[in-house]
Amino acid sequence: MNVFLVDVRDENFCRLLPGQLNRAGADDGRIKVMAFPPLGIQTLAPVLRQHGHQVRMFDTCHPRMKAGHIAQAAAGERPAAIALSFLSTTTYRQ
Repeated sequence: MNVFLVDVRDENFCRLLPGQLNRAGADDGRIKVMAFPPLGIQTLAPVLRQHGHQVRMFDTCHPRMKAGHIAQAAAGERPAAIALSFLSTTTYRQ
């Protein structure tokens, strides 16, 4: 079974790394993001793979990862399941 695992960005917990905090010095072209790692999908992926499933992970905290990319991949690969992971529903105002 082909499974997509998507970690949904939360603007309260995801920011680009400010230039003054970048200790790497030279700009190597990489985008540096301050965020919680997507532990939910990172934990689930190897378990699914051990049971013979194909898994693709998407972390929407990356500023270049857009919903359209996931939709395009889903249309092309037609996964059997798409699982969404997010930090918590309690962080949102009601």
